[in-house]
Amino acid sequence: MASPYKPILDIIATNPPTTMLNIGIRHGGEWDYFHEQLPELKLVALEPIEEERNKFLKGHPEEEVHQLAVWSSGCSKTLFTGKLCPSFHLKGRGREVNCVTLDWVWKTLVELTPLILWIDIEGSELEAFKGATELLESGDAPFIYTELRSEAKKRSPSWCTDTEVIEYLRGFGYSVALKQQERDKDHYDVLFTQGAI
Repeated sequence: MASPYKPILDIIATNPPTTMLNIGIRHGGEWDYFHEQLPELKLVALEPIEEERNKFLKGHPEEEVHQLAVWSSGCSKTLFTGKLCPSFHLKGRGREVNCVTLDWVWKTLVELTPLILWIDIEGSELEAFKGATELLESGDAPFIYTELRSEAKKRSPSWCTDTEVIEYLRGFGYSVALKQQERDKDHYDVLFTQGAI
């Protein structure tokens, strides 16, 4: 069976990124596939939840994962986490995490561009993009992958919708290049490209 990442690879291969900026990295996921297909690809990764970060690092001891989250401004936020998915269960005790902006990450941690921004942060995507105005204007991130949900599929009233994210990124010259719906998922995957790729 073909990988669900293959259609993404087919698009980004036209202008291969040198770095994957992965926000919310997970073990056994996208990094394994793209690093195998693009061996020169460098990784800059953030994962605020220590258990998820450690799980990834156990299988990838050569990589560095910063224990940070992203938001529209540098701050401290409470994440509510479930056993299977960050932010899934909105009841119970949250975890305080340190947040930085994507602009800060780009200026401080990313050494090589162009990059693919891979962001999986369960409904907080719009807040993250609001902290990335300089990066989005720069042209250094010609590809953005994220998961989106319609208004009807939001798990929390505070989560952003697909329409909000698409409109926001359109203001920086991004358009939807690929949409994929996985079976039994309440979100769909989107790859945005900026300008003529």
